[in-house]
Amino acid sequence: MDIKNEKLFSMPRKKLVSYVESGKYQLKVLHQLILYQLDQEIEYEWLISNLCDSYSANYKLVHEWEYMIEVASDEEKSEVLMTRDDLTIIEAILTARHYTNREIRLHGALSIMVH
Repeated sequence: MDIKNEKLFSMPRKKLVSYVESGKYQLKVLHQLILYQLDQEIEYEWLISNLCDSYSANYKLVHEWEYMIEVASDEEKSEVLMTRDDLTIIEAILTARHYTNREIRLHGALSIMVH
């Protein structure tokens, strides 16, 4: 498809920036949980694996969103423009993060959210 004819979507820049900040904070929490689990006698390898998967998904989301803000910001309208491919990538990462975090919460008796 010719890029000139490709449909673009937009999101308020402020909202995307808040998602980046939230993702960075969640990365800090996950980093601490991973370090804590590695200091313990390893009982549940799946928990460390899932914590690492969640860290990876959060890192990828933050990286993608920061890149979008950097290269596709419409300063005049205070929006970030996205293609359908951009949205598909974000959706896939969000889905992976959701199910990984759900697994941690349900079977690991851990919350990676800040309370």
